[in-house]
Amino acid sequence: MKSYKMKSIILLILAMTVPTTFAQFSIGTGNGCPSDAIGYNSATKTFKPTCGGNQMAIKFSDWDLEGCVLEHLDLSQCTSVTSIEMDTWTSVNGERNKYFCGSSDYNPQQYAKYNDVQSIIFPPNLVEIPASFFYNCDPLTSIDFGDNSQLQTIGEDAFSSGGVTSVNFGTNSQLQTIEGSAFYRARLSSIVIPSSVHTIGENAFSRNTLGGQTYTLQS
Repeated sequence: MKSYKMKSIILLILAMTVPTTFAQFSIGTGNGCPSDAIGYNSATKTFKPTCGGNQMAIKFSDWDLEGCVLEHLDLSQCTSVTSIEMDTWTSVNGERNKYFCGSSDYNPQQYAKYNDVQSIIFPPNLVEIPASFFYNCDPLTSIDFGDNSQLQTIGEDAFSSGGVTSVNFGTNSQLQTIEGSAFYRARLSSIVIPSSVHTIGENAFSRNTLGGQTYTLQS
């Protein structure tokens, strides 16, 4: 994969083995979204869970949101979470995927609960957006990583073929790599890349209104 090197960087990685604990929530009943669902605001159609201190991963497919209209997902209080995951499933064309949302051709019915999500605020200590994770998420227009984000990598095709118009990396971002086609055919008109980024993959921003590979690098 072709990359654009912006600066050299020496990374010291301290590895520590920690058992993964998934954040699991059940706020739906199957008979309509309950008015007292913990973390869910029916007026704003926002789900803002409070993750436990030992929860290292969010597995979206474990959330029972049946009956809840969900347009905004605020994960800013999930400070211990470092990864996000979905179950692997087989689509109608026989491909095995882990998409967050999309049409029925790409996503099974049980995951349709995320098809109306318009904005996501990510956990502050999340380190990676997996490849193709938010592929084809057309309603998703706004993504926010907040200040002091520990995000290091945005995977290949992570937000491609979707509706993203706004990306906020905040201040003091630790982002290092934006892989190829990460925002391919999104709807960005402008984006400010953190100065910490040293690698941008081929076609990372192509087919936007940015004009090919045009973007702004923070000073």
